Amino acid sequence: MRCWHCQYKIKNPGEYCPRCGRRLAGPVSENTNIKRVFNKMNPSDKEKDDKDTREKMVLPGNSGGTESRNNKKVLLAGGIAIILVVAASTAVIAMTRRTDKQNDKEQSKAASTIEMAQETAQYPSEVPVEEESATAEKEKPEEIDTEKEEPEEIDTRRSVDDVFRPDGSFFTYDGHTYCFYDVYTINENEYGNVTDADAGAYKNVQKFCRDQEGHLAIIDSIAENEVLFDETQERYDHTVFFGLSDENREGRWIWDDGTEDTLRLWSVKNGVQQPDNGNGYSVEHYAEFDYDRFNPEGSDNTGNWNDAAYLKNTSVFLCEWDYVLKGL
Repeated sequence: MRCWHCQYKIKNPGEYCPRCGRRLAGPVSENTNIKRVFNKMNPSDKEKDDKDTREKMVLPGNSGGTESRNNKKVLLAGGIAIILVVAASTAVIAMTRRTDKQNDKEQSKAASTIEMAQETAQYPSEVPVEEESATAEKEKPEEIDTEKEEPEEIDTRRSVDDVFRPDGSFFTYDGHTYCFYDVYTINENEYGNVTDADAGAYKNVQKFCRDQEGHLAIIDSIAENEVLFDETQERYDHTVFFGLSDENREGRWIWDDGTEDTLRLWSVKNGVQQPDNGNGYSVEHYAEFDYDRFNPEGSDNTGNWNDAAYLKNTSVFLCEWDYVLKGL
């Protein structure tokens, strides 16, 4: 008998195998199950031949076991490729169908819009015009006034009450205001010497008018000259001087605003054309009206001008504002 554990052939069977030392179950021939286990663990030559035959089986056109395994791999790869192609084709077909459905919806929507427009044109609304206009007015959004309110203009004119006026001799012409002053009413402590030409008296008189926000009178036209001369005659028996001088440069007569005289309303005094600078024997730098009520023979008395020394014929001068003072 043999040990069914190690297959050692035992000549004198006992309770244990002399080779592996394991317990023997008894004679092999008497135990059918042991035979079956033994056969599984040690296949017979016939079973080995059958296994080799199955491994050597080949597909038609091929030979050998290795070729059979390669063919299986090729078939598997081909099947996967076919599955991928089918999946891609299915996806393309689905996208095409979806695009076609969208196009159909858009075409249907456009067709319905056209039909509605045609029906509206064929059957106009039965709502009265008045109701439509009222509805339109309700639906019209409120207009927002985006125009900024213009700021109120501030009147910067000087008030007549704020201007020095010893005799209140104000008058207006062509949107301008005028006033006569006498140099002896000016406070020399404030404006300096106004009686001595050598001490800059004419410039101090200019400063006085500018402090009143005006200037020495500037005559721009013959009409204005006539008005100023008439006002002078109504108030005085003698002349007055205004803002025309050549003290900076002999023979160049400049107005108080720095412009050069172009009217040249000079008189002819005793046959001599003015200005004559005292016939060369005196310094006559200041323009005045050639006027003396009590000396009509020695004066023009028409409103033309004469050049004279400072305060020679008058101590009265004329200030002007380029607007009408408030309160007049």
